[in-house]
Amino acid sequence: MDQLTQTLNDTPEKIALFLAKELKDLLQAVPAFRAIRRAFPQAQIGLISFPEYQEVAQRYAAYVDEFIPFPGHPGLSGRKVKASEVVHFFCAMQQRKWDVLLSLQEHGSTVNHMLMLAGAKLTAGYFEASIAEMYEADDRFFIPFALTASSNSSPLQLVASLGIPVENDAVEFPLFAEDEGKARQAWPEWQQKSFICIHPDGDTSHQWPASHYAWLTRKLASEGYPTVLTGLHGRQRTLEEVKRLVKDGEKPAPVIIDQTDLGSLGWIIKQSSLLVSNNCAVTQMAKALQVPSVVITNDWKPEQSEKHVVLSEQAAVNLNTVISTLMNLLKDN
Repeated sequence: MDQLTQTLNDTPEKIALFLAKELKDLLQAVPAFRAIRRAFPQAQIGLISFPEYQEVAQRYAAYVDEFIPFPGHPGLSGRKVKASEVVHFFCAMQQRKWDVLLSLQEHGSTVNHMLMLAGAKLTAGYFEASIAEMYEADDRFFIPFALTASSNSSPLQLVASLGIPVENDAVEFPLFAEDEGKARQAWPEWQQKSFICIHPDGDTSHQWPASHYAWLTRKLASEGYPTVLTGLHGRQRTLEEVKRLVKDGEKPAPVIIDQTDLGSLGWIIKQSSLLVSNNCAVTQMAKALQVPSVVITNDWKPEQSEKHVVLSEQAAVNLNTVISTLMNLLKDN
């Protein structure tokens, strides 16, 4: 029996999941969503996160019944918050009378103390291992995040620690007919041919330079590999610079699709032979869609695999290292 059911003396009927970080973290947590849904198929499950992730959450309706916008909290979210909205949020949460509230992010005591205001019967999450002696965490429901902070599966480790069965850590990114429709509208010339998708704008603290992306685009073209440059609506600063650098005289010219949403971008990635980016969330999408990828970042340390390679920013300074990595992936996949 899982710890939640054992402690409550009943199967939880109302479960809230809290995850208010970056998009990549939300995508990485999907295996945990799946495990919780399978353990509690009849429960009402709500996901608490930043409002901009509502569209993403709707893709996981099989696991999450409801999206609950989180207004932020002083000292936590790194964004401006209104005190009145925070107070209203927690009053509304208390009225919901949740059986369980799970924090799926490793912020320790700051998050835990905040979530106690939601008034759930039982709260579970992480605590900071470095101050374990100062933090009275019930080890039946809390695990030290320092042991799992670099792991892609840390939400799953929390779930497993609660006695909830975990089948696998496979990520998912469901695609729908409307995603194809939007992608074809953005790319009316699309034909079912092999191409490499390059997504320049990252979500990391350090952006791989536009000049490097431009060089990579030219190099791939010279090797006979068509390229497609993509950008999410409202996040195309690096893409615009790459466009300027490759605009004149490029033969063959790269296809440029600069107004995608996540769904249409996912569909384009699905059609590609390989993705190159330093956007960890977009790379998670490629992994979910089983498309080989190279991500350039120091901010993410997933397990390496035959299909998905992480290059550190230091390694990616050598452009020949990047191109040889791409060629090896294309050859092996």
